[in-house]
Amino acid sequence: MTDESDYLWNPNAGTRPPDVVSLEKALLRYRYQVPAVVHRHDVSRLRRVRGPAVAAAALVIAGGLTLFLRPARWSVRAEGVVTVSDQAVDRKTRLRPGDLLVTGDGSSARVKVGSIGEVRVGPSSSIRLEAAELLENRFRLERGEMHARIWARPRVFEVAPARARAIDLGCVYTLRVDENGDASIEVEYGAVEMVHDADTTLVPAGNAAGTDEAGRTVPWPVTSSPEFRQAATALSSGATDSASLAVLLAEPNERSTITLWHLLPRVDSTLRLVVARTIAAIVPPPTGLTVERAAALDPAALSAWEAVLEPHWSTESGGAFRRFLVRWRLVKPRAVLALPGAGS
Repeated sequence: MTDESDYLWNPNAGTRPPDVVSLEKALLRYRYQVPAVVHRHDVSRLRRVRGPAVAAAALVIAGGLTLFLRPARWSVRAEGVVTVSDQAVDRKTRLRPGDLLVTGDGSSARVKVGSIGEVRVGPSSSIRLEAAELLENRFRLERGEMHARIWARPRVFEVAPARARAIDLGCVYTLRVDENGDASIEVEYGAVEMVHDADTTLVPAGNAAGTDEAGRTVPWPVTSSPEFRQAATALSSGATDSASLAVLLAEPNERSTITLWHLLPRVDSTLRLVVARTIAAIVPPPTGLTVERAAALDPAALSAWEAVLEPHWSTESGGAFRRFLVRWRLVKPRAVLALPGAGS
């Protein structure tokens, strides 16, 4: 058919021929219909298949979250004479909150903190487990020495010596408490925050720190001399000690600025400008920031200058990307879990 006149009937006419109407009615049931996207029986079948699949996926996710977030199992392995709550350690021993672990002379213990790390407790030490939760695992080191290798996300694990708190940022470190309750820490990998009241001190890899009688912490490079450490501890209490200041200023280098920087707000106000100028001679402040503003403890000035100084403080290798991976538990620290002078 090439034009409208060839059609069976004239579509513009008011009526249609009876035979055409009959033919259309007979063919009506064969007309083309657009099928529905999903038929009812298909929906039922999808529901039968989808229901178990969704349930199985939910179980897998829930199981994974349970494994990832479950509280750590604090298993203990003794090397020598070790007790937990006055009971000798055996292979079934598990630490629970409130338990006190004590090592004898020449003895040590390895505590496995679930999947987030391990702690090695040195000889003649006493350490108590205070919390073992999903996002909070906390020891109190009462005396002695412990070595921690932790790859949990930051702030999940901490140790509290007598006058401060050591908050783990994903790292390897050694913490000691002497018979007077004074604490010291040495960080091999990552970083630790030492917190006392509102005072927070960052101790990155390659640095150590000690607490004074008030619990305040001042960090120093592990390569610094004993005299440098003693002077830093003395000045952190606010003493106007020109002899101690002279000792600090005699070892100027980029690494030692971590000590001078943390002392800046703590030394007597008469010494701050001297300290600030010494730091500026080693690592200049950002453009537009004056030494006088920093010496006056202007918050914006301190924050801007600290951002410039901080990269000089850590000896951690591997770059920022690896540090990110370690601290968020995607890879483990390279350092070996071992006490100084002891086997792993």
